[in-house]
Amino acid sequence: MSITQEYQRVVYGTNPLVEVICQLKFPTLLQIDATPPASFQSRIMQQYAKLEIRDAVHVMLSGEPDTAPLLRSKSYHFISDDGNWTITLASDFLALTAQEYVRWEDFRSRLIFACEAFLSEYQIAYFTRIGLRYRDIIDPTYLGLEQVPWSELIRLPVLGMVGADDLHGGNVKVASSAIEMTVDNVDIVINTGLLENNETRSKAFLIDTDFFLEGKLEHGVKDAVAYANDLHGLSGPVFRWCITERLHNHLKPALV
Repeated sequence: MSITQEYQRVVYGTNPLVEVICQLKFPTLLQIDATPPASFQSRIMQQYAKLEIRDAVHVMLSGEPDTAPLLRSKSYHFISDDGNWTITLASDFLALTAQEYVRWEDFRSRLIFACEAFLSEYQIAYFTRIGLRYRDIIDPTYLGLEQVPWSELIRLPVLGMVGADDLHGGNVKVASSAIEMTVDNVDIVINTGLLENNETRSKAFLIDTDFFLEGKLEHGVKDAVAYANDLHGLSGPVFRWCITERLHNHLKPALV
């Protein structure tokens, strides 16, 4: 039985999500590097008035390292006034980022808006990768669970050595792991590990999940959103699989 059939979708009252990103990759468009995306900016300016332009340098390895050619490109970051939402455009991808995520429906409507603006301005043959990434940080200090062992918050297969009883209690300074799997024909990478809160110096646990499809993917707006919907359908069940019943209840789940 698929894990999505066993899962009841919820919205957490205490939401551990710190970032959600949907990235749509496509074959490189030299047009975006050659000409600033002024028309694209005009289409989204009412919702994303701020602009940051960042430079990137890619090293093309061939021959001696000292003679390897450099390929320079730019990425354009269009940011909402509240700083919560960002549309990023580069020569080979479009991305939507949310810093404060509540409901998929809100995110999806903004994704449709970004895709419509992009595909109205640029012609692409297909998408090569569509990914949906969720970054959750479980901070026991913030949650009022300082005295609770990690093994009562995070499932042991996800914790790894962090969950060993004889190592708990602050003895583990650094820990990270990566899990790669395929569920319902979707590729998933789960990166986990201990983080340190710069303010409180307490430990927090990162659950970073990346769901993606690769290949020659259909490139219409409806197609892109349908792919993203499928990826979103796995995000809740996978996160729920990573955490314990105790933490799930503590996060104040409400059925949607």
